[in-house]
Amino acid sequence: MAQSSDNSIKWWDFFFPPSLLLKLLRLFITPKKATSIAVLGMKGSGKSTLWKGLGGLKVVKKSGTSLDRIPSFTLVRDDGSSVVINETIDIGGEDSYVKYYDELVTSNCFVYYVADATKIQEYQYYRKIRSDLRKIDSVLQKKSITPDQFGFKILLSHYDEFKKKTPDCSKEELYRIFFDKMASIKSNGYVSGLVRGRKTSIIRAVNLTKKPDISVIKNEII
Repeated sequence: MAQSSDNSIKWWDFFFPPSLLLKLLRLFITPKKATSIAVLGMKGSGKSTLWKGLGGLKVVKKSGTSLDRIPSFTLVRDDGSSVVINETIDIGGEDSYVKYYDELVTSNCFVYYVADATKIQEYQYYRKIRSDLRKIDSVLQKKSITPDQFGFKILLSHYDEFKKKTPDCSKEELYRIFFDKMASIKSNGYVSGLVRGRKTSIIRAVNLTKKPDISVIKNEII
């Protein structure tokens, strides 16, 4: 005779639901890998806000970023798994900070490039983005970093403000506008090739103060 399984609810299930127990096990038992993140991009686009959302900064300075140390911290994803983020720096978006790309862009690094969605059609603004992306390509080539050693995503921030100004413009249309402005980027590098190829997998419109958007970013970092 086959034995019947006991599917009854135990008293401890009320205090420690299986989903919570699974998260706790992943948090405390799963080995924590270490990875590096570089947050680059335009002035006022929300780079420090992104660091705060990820857990690397406690306070975002209203006066703007200079060179702020980001100590190593543990990033915890929605499923309870975690990854240790190596110590790095939070840099400003002016031309004077581009020289730090050489230090921040490394092998086994995930790079976020942040730009303000409300400004990407301004001539000087999108020219600066092109220049920054060419610099990233230059660093990759100089360090012989291959695509399998490098993660890259463009975040178009302040999407809520963009929608207020252009309510009929979809995210897909915003991406088309961005890629149109990048079409003449002069570089044979990996990042420039992704942009010229209009790879929508590398771009996302976000509100960096919104928890759902930060959660998506956290969950893609490996």
